[in-house]
Amino acid sequence: MISTITLDTYKQQIGSGDAFNLSDSFNGRVGDEQVPLVVQFKERGLAQRFEDGLVPFLSGFVGSLDENGQVTAETGEAVSYVGTSDDIVGLGRVKMNLPGTMFPQEGFFYGFLGLQNADGKRVTTFNVWFHVYNGNPDMFVNKAPFRTELQKFLDELQGRIDDADGTLNDWKQKVSDLFTKLSNQGVDTQTLLTTLEQQIKQDGLLTQGALDKALNQFEDHFASLQSKVDASVASATTYANMRRLGQKYRVPGSVASNGQGFTGLGNTTVVQYFQNSYPLDLRYGTLVKFNVETGTEILSNEIMGYHGNSMTYNATDGYIYFAMAEDATNTDEAHKTKVLQINPATLTVKDTIDLTNKTALPLIHSIGYDSADKCFIVADNKTMEFYDSSWNLQFTVKWSDLIGYDPWYMQGVQVHGTDLYWIGGRKSQIWAYTIDYANRTLAYRTTYTFDDFQEGLYPTGEIEGMAFNDNGKIYLSSSINIDKWGGLSQFYETNHNFKTPVSGSMLVSIQNANPDTIDFCVGQNSAYNPDGTASNPFASLLEASVCLRTPATPVKQLTLINDMPEETLALVNVNNIMVKSQGFSVKAVVLLSCNNIYFDSLKTVAYSKYNNNACYIMSSNVRINGWQCADLTSESEVTEDVHIERSQVYLQDNSKSRIGLYNSTMDSAGSTYHLVKQNVMAKLLSNQVLGTISDVKNASQLAAKDFAYYATMNATVSVNIAGTSFAFNLSAPITPGTVNLIGYTEVQGTIYMCAFHYAYTVPANSTLEIYSLPAFTKVTPVSYSITATVSDK
Repeated sequence: MISTITLDTYKQQIGSGDAFNLSDSFNGRVGDEQVPLVVQFKERGLAQRFEDGLVPFLSGFVGSLDENGQVTAETGEAVSYVGTSDDIVGLGRVKMNLPGTMFPQEGFFYGFLGLQNADGKRVTTFNVWFHVYNGNPDMFVNKAPFRTELQKFLDELQGRIDDADGTLNDWKQKVSDLFTKLSNQGVDTQTLLTTLEQQIKQDGLLTQGALDKALNQFEDHFASLQSKVDASVASATTYANMRRLGQKYRVPGSVASNGQGFTGLGNTTVVQYFQNSYPLDLRYGTLVKFNVETGTEILSNEIMGYHGNSMTYNATDGYIYFAMAEDATNTDEAHKTKVLQINPATLTVKDTIDLTNKTALPLIHSIGYDSADKCFIVADNKTMEFYDSSWNLQFTVKWSDLIGYDPWYMQGVQVHGTDLYWIGGRKSQIWAYTIDYANRTLAYRTTYTFDDFQEGLYPTGEIEGMAFNDNGKIYLSSSINIDKWGGLSQFYETNHNFKTPVSGSMLVSIQNANPDTIDFCVGQNSAYNPDGTASNPFASLLEASVCLRTPATPVKQLTLINDMPEETLALVNVNNIMVKSQGFSVKAVVLLSCNNIYFDSLKTVAYSKYNNNACYIMSSNVRINGWQCADLTSESEVTEDVHIERSQVYLQDNSKSRIGLYNSTMDSAGSTYHLVKQNVMAKLLSNQVLGTISDVKNASQLAAKDFAYYATMNATVSVNIAGTSFAFNLSAPITPGTVNLIGYTEVQGTIYMCAFHYAYTVPANSTLEIYSLPAFTKVTPVSYSITATVSDK
């Protein structure tokens, strides 16, 4: 039982010349290792907070007491221990696992126990002493207060050596005893050697069989230790990278577009399942067989595969096994514990394996095949079940038993031989294990973690699956989406160490920040592996958008080189770029959390299903010159052409678009005609045109539901008085109920005053009066018109 010692750094409650006797709670013994000393530090009765990098230390001497009842350098051996932040266990407590070097000999420990800061300065100390009892000391190989994986390896190796030494020593002792016995009898040398040889053979002290057996055992032990060394080296170098082979962009909503399960058929042939996206039937998708290195498609076939999250190829029977996983339509639960058997030659379903009455999984999310042990592995994020080739459950491995918790995220398992790869932890992380089928467990090897971008340009994305080439290559499929804009699958190549040489992209700056603008081009391109250059532009706006997020190139420009009428330009968390449209159009634009985005012009021909807008801007800082929007008034889904929320936008509207302004600030060089503010927090720094009337009795035509949210009303009153036409430019702050707009102008030596009283709550009460000054004579114009605008200037 570990007893806790409590020390108060403010009230020590002991005489200054005395030392704390810890012997009632703690003592040491020569030969002990990893001895837990638990101390609770308090300050004025409150638990110590261990600020400024405080850690515990113990320093003093172990030996005999002198005449003063202390152990000094003359009577003892110096020992010292300095802890780390790992020793701090909370609530003011520390747990120091003291190494064997703290107990070098029998006697007493006398010295200091306290706290020191990160600079090694002691901030509080206590004099303490305790017994160190006799024992059998070991080699004290482990000097650190913890045992590393390397130390465990060294311990095991030492044990093997000790065993071998013991066997050899026994044999040498028997031979030595026999030699001594014969020598004492006065036997001559030749007779002695002959007798020794006969006796050795007779007694079997060292037969060839025994020697062979001993050597085989040693080789087995050495191989076991070598594998642990290899695993230790691998686990210390887990940085992973890969080289992009190409991509497939499938237009969402028109074909199956969301890349899911992925497997290899050997060599460079792979199969991927692309699930439908809305508005297509989400229960269906398309299997595509293609050459992963060239992108050449060999065969495709639509199946009812639901989500189709994972698949594996069984080279023994020649079939693909396919886990359908969840149903996005929430209409079919029965398939969730079933596996499809698919003929790779035709990509058609041959059979359905129903595991409903065998599996404990609520949903089979992933599937793999161990060709060495001829077993299937089905899994969710908590449990892996191992089945033989006849689908009889053999054993189960739970992550909570293996690593102590359930991973929150998993894409699935992929297996090659006995190598199990768990795509999980993070979306760009792979855990590597070895299947120990005999012992019904997994042996951890290492974790491979990828950067967010490969070759400095291509986003790693969500790794969907792995395929294994006969020559040692590993192919990976990743899906990279922006919210609901799916359709881009990327294919990468690496090796069995997950480390492959790459040269990087021509678009990526080398090492330092290049101040020159880098042009990322996008347009119609059928190439398998676009790189964003003018000669090989990105083949989709989605690909261009995600590559623009690379931090490797600071000054970027996206240039359209073709119309892209089927795609929405979706920029999410993209900053400091110019979009050069060159007059080309896109389907729609969505900007989310973008800063400092500049469009030289922008033309949209349709609207995005994201929020049913031609242009949707959220939490962004954007300038758009020359906005042209298609007429969407006939589209019942579209109530706002432009939606601006929590943003700062300059929008030169050339289309009289319907604009919704939400908690945002908007400016323009001209006027807007159909803008609606959603609250007073929205600010318009240009003019919103309310309309034009030729009779004040029609003032209701100037009404707007958001009128009270504006700061200022402006009116241009054009009049014809006695055949002379001129205008008044009036402006006044918007006040409750009525806006009083009064202004003056001089015409042919006469000063005229115009008073327009606009009663916006009751427009019928509005009035317009014109007077000549200074006589204040009321003048009735032959005709007039009033054009009214509102603004927050």
